[in-house]
Amino acid sequence: MKKTSLNWDHPPAKYQLADDEVHVWRLPLDLQAVELDALGLLLATDELTRAKRFRFPEHRCRFIARRGSVRTILSRYLDVPPQSLMFGQNKNGKPFLLADAKSPPPTFNVSSSQDLALLAVARDRKLGVDIERIDPKHADRQVVASHFSSVEREALENLAEPQWLNAFFTCWCRKEAFIKAVGRGLSLPLDRFAVTVGSDRPGELIALDPSFGFHLSDWSLHDLPPLSGYATALAVHGPAPLISHFQGRI
Repeated sequence: MKKTSLNWDHPPAKYQLADDEVHVWRLPLDLQAVELDALGLLLATDELTRAKRFRFPEHRCRFIARRGSVRTILSRYLDVPPQSLMFGQNKNGKPFLLADAKSPPPTFNVSSSQDLALLAVARDRKLGVDIERIDPKHADRQVVASHFSSVEREALENLAEPQWLNAFFTCWCRKEAFIKAVGRGLSLPLDRFAVTVGSDRPGELIALDPSFGFHLSDWSLHDLPPLSGYATALAVHGPAPLISHFQGRI
């Protein structure tokens, strides 16, 4: 019987997904020049145009690393050249792979922060992934007051500063992962649903405004293997999946 992995494992021998599986990839973004040059050759014209718009070389290189790595991994599930992949976006900007007549494309979601990115891949399943660098400069208590639910605010109020910082980013990642999985952007108010707060509690969606049109039991939140200095979360629609975590060094 397959079990959800608890570590970041080496890539699989075959890039195959069962209906009940989700694969999550950890992608390093600070790569050597030779690696970046190879990944840059895989990008479409519009991606290269976007890369040139970055003011700082560090941001440009990380963009190329992310887009090239995502193309490489997704292409292996479909057994096609990475540069042949074509992407679309829904009305809220969530990307998806355009269908191919030979085989339906997997669903996927990407998130990046500083020098790491996460890529989640599944078959015909809504999913969202989020990663955030735990940085005190970006831990804003006004965000809690404006965008967190009353349940989440109450859970955070009684924490000492070191615990508060980690709990804030864990909660934020779980909320972002759910919003990204739904695919409606910020049209879903962040304070109208609640997740568990803090890394000492497993990720769980615990309250959901009925006006969203979803059933609470149709969604699951999942913790990922630890990444030092980062908070992460995965949100998945449908029955709880088997999750594999892979190191995505290309």
